[in-house]
Amino acid sequence: MPNARKYTEGALVEQSFHQMDWVRLRIAQAHSVHIKERGGDNAAAQYNIPKSHLKKPGPAEGDLCGGLTTIKAREVRKGKSSLPLPVWAFDDSRIVRAVNRLPSEQRRWVRYAYTADYSWDDESGAVADLWQAIADQFASLRDDSLQKVRGMVYLCLQDYKHLRTTGKPAHRPERIRLLTGVPEGNWRRDWLPRWRLMQDAIKAIDNAALASILEVAGDRRLDD
Repeated sequence: MPNARKYTEGALVEQSFHQMDWVRLRIAQAHSVHIKERGGDNAAAQYNIPKSHLKKPGPAEGDLCGGLTTIKAREVRKGKSSLPLPVWAFDDSRIVRAVNRLPSEQRRWVRYAYTADYSWDDESGAVADLWQAIADQFASLRDDSLQKVRGMVYLCLQDYKHLRTTGKPAHRPERIRLLTGVPEGNWRRDWLPRWRLMQDAIKAIDNAALASILEVAGDRRLDD
């Protein structure tokens, strides 16, 4: 039975891993076609719909520019809209609204990590949020060491984003040491544990955000 239990736990971990990857993909897809209005969740959603997704217009109707047309839509009743929107347009809108409703530290991280239209406020805010999450654990460090740790925060954020979107880290240890001025001699003893602590903190933010979005989007799979 211990082996069976271990196998079951491993299967659950793998399933959860694939679910989180699916959520990351859906976030990227939703934001790649969705132009978000900042006015609030009830604002109309704008979509740039590829020409191939629309019925071919007649000569008098078709004033398409560059193969794209912009259509404004608001989800009222699913399946009742007369607009030529694809089914996935409403699902995308639900994903974007779910991201916008996340707590600020989760929202900034998700937008920075998984969307192409993130702002500087998202990026700099994600750095500040990560530092706030871990700062107390470095309160006893000397000023010079503290500055090195602060320099590692942005690198860790870049690294975790790259790891989750490409499967590979963005920075190797030698590059981290070069950019932060950390001596090679005490990297493993002092600085690698600090780096891993940062990774754990951003992982916790990431997991919490994706779990919330999965509750909204989890019943809509790509192959539905």
